[in-house]
Amino acid sequence: MSAKAVSISAVFTDLPDVMSGRDLWQVRYQLQGGTLLVNQGFSIFFDSGIFDSSSLTLTHSPMQGWSTFLVPYQNFPPADAFLDAEATVNTPQTSQTFDLNFIWLGGKALRPGSQEIDFYQIDPLSGNFTDLGSSQTQPSYAVPDSSNVLNLCFVLTLGFMIFRAVRLHPFTKTG
Repeated sequence: MSAKAVSISAVFTDLPDVMSGRDLWQVRYQLQGGTLLVNQGFSIFFDSGIFDSSSLTLTHSPMQGWSTFLVPYQNFPPADAFLDAEATVNTPQTSQTFDLNFIWLGGKALRPGSQEIDFYQIDPLSGNFTDLGSSQTQPSYAVPDSSNVLNLCFVLTLGFMIFRAVRLHPFTKTG
């Protein structure tokens, strides 16, 4: 099957921020609607204005049938960071996902959207690339784990109840 029949979904999840002022996200990419042949691949690009390319971390990628790597943002010549995945066998498994964590620079009011994808084929003898076309990821958004929100509500409620109890019935020294 040709790379032209392939689409790539992107499921974005807003993760709890581990550092103040750094908006941590995860994206899970999955191939849909087709497969790639050996020496065919794709690159997904990360706009340096809205993705902190130094924070891009590949947290999971399929091991069998794929060669994957991240290329960081370059100043000269200017080029966005990208995830590259190349099939090392015919029809590699597509049920697995490519997962990345990153810092979002687009602000709290915005969220990540579709990204440019380039499909290619490499001639293993000459090393020449053949452009197989471009596309966009199909973004969707995962709901954050509700247990974290419930835990936060519980802690805040408990803290408020303790605060009220101490305020209404202050500890007094007797004796």
